[in-house]
Order: sequence, then C-alpha cells, then structure tokens
Amino acid sequence: MAPKRVLIIAHRSPDMELLVLRLRNAECFVEFAPSIDEGLDIAADFTPEIVVIDDGIDESSPVEATMRLKAVLPADKLPVFMVAMPGTTEPGNAVLVEQNQPANVNGVSRIVDQIVGLLSNQEDTSSEPDQIHRQGLSLDRARHRVSANGRALHLTPTEFKLLWELARRPGYVLSRDKLTRICKGAGSTVQARTIDAHVKAIRRKLSDRSRLIETVHGIGYRFQDAELSTP
Repeated sequence: MAPKRVLIIAHRSPDMELLVLRLRNAECFVEFAPSIDEGLDIAADFTPEIVVIDDGIDESSPVEATMRLKAVLPADKLPVFMVAMPGTTEPGNAVLVEQNQPANVNGVSRIVDQIVGLLSNQEDTSSEPDQIHRQGLSLDRARHRVSANGRALHLTPTEFKLLWELARRPGYVLSRDKLTRICKGAGSTVQARTIDAHVKAIRRKLSDRSRLIETVHGIGYRFQDAELSTP
C-alpha cells in the first residue's frame, strides 16, 4: 500500500500524539492542525484522503467543520471524514465510515484500525495480475486456488492473502505489522500476534516448498527471490 495522506484537526493531547505516531508507523503521511483555521490552510495544499476531526474543536460542530473543509478542497477529491469523540482512550465501537460523511469513532486503536482498513480497501489492484507462478508455486486470486508442484493446497482466506502478498513481492521483507494491516484491510480479524501461527500453517501445507517463505528475525517474512535448490 502506498503511503496515504491523513489530516488530524484536534486539540493537542497524549491521545492525539499517540494517534499521529501510530498512523505514521502505519506508513501514512500525517499533518496535524490544532484548529479548524490551520486545518483549512493545510488541507488546501495537502489534499488529504482522510480527515480526523476532534469533536468540538474551536467550538465548531463536526458538520460545520466538515462543510468548511469541503469548501477548500477539490470537489472530485473529497476525503473521508471521521470524528474523534472525547475520551478516545475509552473502549468503543468503530463505526463504518461512509464517503464524505463524518462518523464518530472512539479509541485510538480503533481509529487506527478503521483508517488502515479504509486505506487498504482503497488501494488500486486493477493493474495486478490474478495469477502468480513462481518456483513451482501457482496462485490464482480470482479462483482462490493454490498449488505447489501441481499439488493442490487448501489454504484459509487469511493464509491465502498472506502467501499472495509475500509471493508478489519476492525478496522484499514484509513486517508482521504490515502483514497484519494487509489482512485487516481485506476484512480479516487477524492480529499481529497470530501472523507467526498463520505462516507456520502455510509452511506446513507447502511441505517441501516451505523454504520459499524466509523468516527475517526481528522484522517479518519474505518470499525467496532466488531459485530454491533441492534439499
């Protein structure tokens, strides 16, 4: 996923600083504005894809703030708007965001998950092939089929997504956090701590091709970019 642009308009607080940090760690470009007026100045040049507005910023209502922002942004490039409610560290339910309409979201972690999910779903995959053939491994995304040396493998949706993402980037290291975000964007409930378990299951099913997935200690995994030799 290419880095995406997120604008946060909010009072400075530990919660909001944590939100900025988490989003930057999620490979987003983030701009922060402590007021609506400063947010308007930034938005005009930054053209954000998602705007997070602190509820009650400058005593403006979320709808009023949204309308002011829409007025300075290109009509064909309007972002998704989200409203961070007071007490963001309290647990709450993330609300499905509709394009160009504000939605209330509680909890820093929930806001991050919601944004990452949105951006992952927005990623353009139209130019990607539906099939991958590498080192005896064949994946068919449209039919959700995978085989190794002609032998059909039965992978769960999460396992297939993980293997696809690794196989389409041979030689590139994907962190556990990156793989988690990719799977969450695809609608999975996978968590970072379960990535290792999923990879272990994939390797077991790959059998003699299990070495195609290499562990990069302390970071994550990558797909072999050199021809796999016979053991």
